[in-house]
Amino acid sequence: MKQQVNTLKLETDRTILEPLTPEHSEVLFEPFCDPDLYHYIFWEIPKSVESLRTFFDRICKGSSDDGKQLWLNWASRDKESGQYSGFFETTIDGSDASLAYFTFKPFQQKGYAKEGVLALIEGLTSTYSPETFTVEMDTRNRASVKLAESMGFRWHETVNNACELKDYQSHEFVFRMNAKK
Repeated sequence: MKQQVNTLKLETDRTILEPLTPEHSEVLFEPFCDPDLYHYIFWEIPKSVESLRTFFDRICKGSSDDGKQLWLNWASRDKESGQYSGFFETTIDGSDASLAYFTFKPFQQKGYAKEGVLALIEGLTSTYSPETFTVEMDTRNRASVKLAESMGFRWHETVNNACELKDYQSHEFVFRMNAKK
């Protein structure tokens, strides 16, 4: 798969999903520093704007080093307030698009993640034609499980001891959905 920069701009009723760039690090640093975002993911809170920029530089390059995976990332912005509401990412590997997401605290439990993921599914289906969509989450993350199920994802498997997560051996649910043709 050839390296490419994400240019896929997506929109929902309430948000615009902007292709992520390293320049987003300045406006996203503060919301990315919320420790509550990191209970169920292996990322660490960024130590500085520069460390977040370095992270964004890496994930915005468009593909894995071997070129086998396409990496696409978005910052979502609330249309009404102009505030950034969350972060979305996709890894396309062959015919599967793996999705990850989180919403910043002021926007949690208000449907922003669902809107964003559904926009990703629609945009990725029309642009990249994946056959399946996958989401993975720590088994303790009940909100993410409910969200996946509400969008039509179905449990596929449980991966025990998926990774060490802040001194806890994380087990993960894998949910899948076939792309609508």
